[in-house]
Amino acid sequence: MTKTFQCCEVALTISIFFSTLCWGQQQFGTVRFEPYAFKASGKTVPAELGHLAVPERHEQPKGKQIELAFVRFRSTAAHPKAPIVYLAGGPGNSGIDSARGVRLPLFLALRQVADVIALDQRGTGLSKPNLDCPQKMEYPFDQPAKRDALLRM
Repeated sequence: MTKTFQCCEVALTISIFFSTLCWGQQQFGTVRFEPYAFKASGKTVPAELGHLAVPERHEQPKGKQIELAFVRFRSTAAHPKAPIVYLAGGPGNSGIDSARGVRLPLFLALRQVADVIALDQRGTGLSKPNLDCPQKMEYPFDQPAKRDALLRM
């Protein structure tokens, strides 16, 4: 129950945050948009690539900034509702990369209601710094893990 509440709370906070940004009230950070040709499944969809500057540490709002990346698919509605923000599961998954898969048709359909935003959370995808770990640890699943063997990896 607690995790569900926290996830919903985070999604609501981000949704409100992006609503504020999308309506031009940039009180939380610097946002840059650029035209973006979003390519997926042999299609090219016009979109915007956004970059949002946020504090690296919440308790130091004037300290070092990091950059969150997101793709915004503009709404086709005459009067769009608050943006729909997609957060990829994981940990460590990219919302932008997720939009390139089977979710794209859903995202494009949801544009009839509101802008759809695929967010790369801190450390993932196009966000900077990117904290992907290229090293893969391969350990056989058919035997118990041994401390010494894991430390050598």
